[in-house]
Amino acid sequence: MTTSQTCTSCNNEFDASQVRCPQCHQLIAGFTYKSRVAAAALALFGGVLGLHRFYLKQWRALLYIVFCWTPFPFIIAIIESVVFLASSQESWNKKYNQGVSAGRESGKVLAIFIGLGVLLFAGALTFISQIPNIASQPFKTLDTHTQLAENVASAYQDYVSEYQRRPDNISQLTLTDDIREKATERVRLSRSELTVSFSVMDDSQQQIIMTPVIVKGEVLWDCSGSTLPAMMLPRQCR
Repeated sequence: MTTSQTCTSCNNEFDASQVRCPQCHQLIAGFTYKSRVAAAALALFGGVLGLHRFYLKQWRALLYIVFCWTPFPFIIAIIESVVFLASSQESWNKKYNQGVSAGRESGKVLAIFIGLGVLLFAGALTFISQIPNIASQPFKTLDTHTQLAENVASAYQDYVSEYQRRPDNISQLTLTDDIREKATERVRLSRSELTVSFSVMDDSQQQIIMTPVIVKGEVLWDCSGSTLPAMMLPRQCR
């Protein structure tokens, strides 16, 4: 059974599914125009919660809330925002306003915001992808200096094993050219102590201090004076 409604302007009765009186062309009282630009703006700034779909009175808006903890609603909403703006005014009105037109909407300003949003999103993704490298940088620095201390300590042990006495300075140790170059800058060696000094990203000064203790011709290392946690010290200290 077809229901009807009465026009408040001319009292003409017409089909309830229509939003405009066919006689006087007056819009019905309950009609709400859905703006293309407003929908695009909601998709851009609130799409992760499906605000644009709520605005269009579509049940799929609930799916955005269900999956809002994932990146998918945000990505889909960005795409939908672009699609909304790219739609012609005529096709938009046919789909969402039953053909009713309220003039041509300009989305130039919003399009600029979308462009900026995409750039910001890309920048955020780039930054996030670099977080592991940034976070691991201090540990890479520590590993480099720990390895240097291990190499010098091993050469120290080889010297004691061969000559049965302590070396007087680092020049007496057998080191590769690259290790010797690094050791010259960062390592201080005496008969009683091996020290590697360096700074980390926050410019705080750190030291690996290794005191050799010779027991029956074997070199043992006391690293208790170091500023690093035990787990970051050279293997000879553990």
